[in-house]
Amino acid sequence: MLVFKVKAAGGDVGTGRLMVALTLSTVAVGLASYYVTVYMLALLPRNPMFEISILIAGTLSGAVAGYLAATIWRKLLQHIMGV
Repeated sequence: MLVFKVKAAGGDVGTGRLMVALTLSTVAVGLASYYVTVYMLALLPRNPMFEISILIAGTLSGAVAGYLAATIWRKLLQHIMGV
């Protein structure tokens, strides 16, 4: 998340950048776990539909998590700062 400079000046959180950071990390972890399961451990056969569903689910999950994290962080800061 440091690459995307998610934390803006004044402690605010950049919602778009946080969404991108969490989306990319979720997709990367999903694909890495799929790769290890299918190719390294050979526990599952290769299935392109699984690969596509991992990409779609990872993208949606990361985007929603990034939005919610930024919203909750912003509300928490407002509550703590009394703004």
